[in-house]
Amino acid sequence: MTIRRSAAFVTAIVLVAACSSSKGAAPTTVGSTGGSTATVSPTQPPATNAAGVVTISSNAALTTGTKYSVIPSALQRSVTFTGTDASKQAFVTPGFLGIAADVNGAQPLIGFMDLANSRVFRDPHVDFSTFSNASDVVNATDPVPTDFLGHVAKLPGMTAGAVTDTTFLGVPAKAMTYKVDSTDGGFRCGKDDTSPCLLVLFVTTGPTIALHKGDSGTFYDLQISGRRLVAEVTDHAGAADLLKTFTFGA
Repeated sequence: MTIRRSAAFVTAIVLVAACSSSKGAAPTTVGSTGGSTATVSPTQPPATNAAGVVTISSNAALTTGTKYSVIPSALQRSVTFTGTDASKQAFVTPGFLGIAADVNGAQPLIGFMDLANSRVFRDPHVDFSTFSNASDVVNATDPVPTDFLGHVAKLPGMTAGAVTDTTFLGVPAKAMTYKVDSTDGGFRCGKDDTSPCLLVLFVTTGPTIALHKGDSGTFYDLQISGRRLVAEVTDHAGAADLLKTFTFGA
């Protein structure tokens, strides 16, 4: 799916979909700058239980005041949250959950990434357009290091705060603020990008996480259900209030 990212939005993460495993298939962008018309993949109709909680297992439009539950296969633990005025769309793949302030995912608010299914780029400025399939991306990446936040802090053009001990949705976590001051030396992640991107994380079962100049927020590194999870809360308006509605299930 292709998602148009507003050039005026400077704190959004960019999601670049995992490439098709078919030889010669071009990478599919799911987040980029530019003014092209967005094409969103079909949304699977969500199911609603007797308590009125809507269960989503794929991309879904969100409604203010509605309580949602995300299937455990996304993050190895069920997650519930309530739609707010700011949240408009959920994006769900195995190992990834993202909530955006617009239906095209142009203004991400919160993201969850399963590190067991993720890898980091050896060169965060590598030209993403040179990858023709998922194997190319795997060959350009390494397993996620034990100190993921330290890895992010050392990315070129990144200004990171001190790593602190905290809790995230009641789970012990380490937190680090970040801001991207420059992406000089990088390439566009998608055909509609108007500026270079900084490649951060390749979720092998879902999207790739990249950042643009001006992006800022907080990363949280935690363990849940025996698996490492990274959560990102952007500095976009509405993200903090949305986070207050989240809970982890059993």
